[in-house]
Amino acid sequence: MRVLHVYKTSFPLTKGGVEQFFAHLTLSSDPKRVEHTILAMHAGPERQDFCEGQVRIVAIPFSFQLLSTPFSWRYIQTYQRLTKQHDVIHYHYPFPFADLLHVALKPGKPSLVTYHSDIVKQKLAKYLYGPIGRRFLSSVNRIIVSSENYRKSSEDLRPFKTKVRAIPFGLNSELLPNPDSQLIAKWKEKLGSDYFLFVGAHRYYKGLEYLLNAAEITGLPLVIAGKGEHTAQLKSDYRHLKNVNWVGLVDEESKQALLTLAKAFVLPSHLRAEAFGICLLESLQAGKPLICCDLNTGTTLINQHRETGLVVPPANSEALARAMKTLAANDDLCSQYGAAAKQRYVQNFQAKQMVDAYLEEYDQLISGQ
Repeated sequence: MRVLHVYKTSFPLTKGGVEQFFAHLTLSSDPKRVEHTILAMHAGPERQDFCEGQVRIVAIPFSFQLLSTPFSWRYIQTYQRLTKQHDVIHYHYPFPFADLLHVALKPGKPSLVTYHSDIVKQKLAKYLYGPIGRRFLSSVNRIIVSSENYRKSSEDLRPFKTKVRAIPFGLNSELLPNPDSQLIAKWKEKLGSDYFLFVGAHRYYKGLEYLLNAAEITGLPLVIAGKGEHTAQLKSDYRHLKNVNWVGLVDEESKQALLTLAKAFVLPSHLRAEAFGICLLESLQAGKPLICCDLNTGTTLINQHRETGLVVPPANSEALARAMKTLAANDDLCSQYGAAAKQRYVQNFQAKQMVDAYLEEYDQLISGQ
């Protein structure tokens, strides 16, 4: 079967949770059963058409952006051509431009959408886009969310509950790099070990200010990797903290090395825009204890309170500090949570489980079920 993914970006052009989901879903699929094509946009001047493994990626230059959404006339033409060549159209929400194309052009192919997140921050965008978004969601054949928590708690999905199914994301450990001893030693010399680790984009919903406040309360070592629109302000506001190391963007191998040396991984996200947390899943796979906030999303599907780590209320620096102190003071508890984390990954979050579930959805759509 031929599946066309429609989104605004893709691996390896950019990094992020959706891009990682693309990689682990498409690269873990049996190419004898399914051919994946990803239609995306990028900031360069020329169209890029290339293969990453067995996955074809078509990246169209965008013409302009409005409310963080890229638009492109050439994308419309490519979308029309590619939809005719594929058996299933797999959308990824939110991406208002693609939703508009689906509603306006009616490609007439079986369709499903992976619903990555509600629109949380951009109230104006949600107001303007709401009618199109609702029409789009009503017109696709199936809506997939990453957790039952999100399915049950999303007000935006309530009108479509009869066609919503939860398929948790999964990771293919063979696609994750294995850092060599020299790289681990390099990071250990720079940072030490047994620190608390955050890796991710520095966005409004990540709650980094609450984590930094917790680091100030506890004095415990914290390593922050990644960057984003809030990095400069955060580094300025917390420049007095000597127990915080900012390491910037790191490649995948260095990320695994940082996880190897860490005592625990902390995801302080405090808003529902954190619908799942691929970084939590990577830490689960690495056998690390987790700390996250209860958002009624996928974060607490991954991290089970007092089993794989600790779950605290959102936007609460004191609670984060208590959780960090608890793990810092108890190596045996960290080992217990870490072992349970690895086991939970093996049982629930391997890529094969995710791929098989999506292939079943594709098969049902093609057969008209």
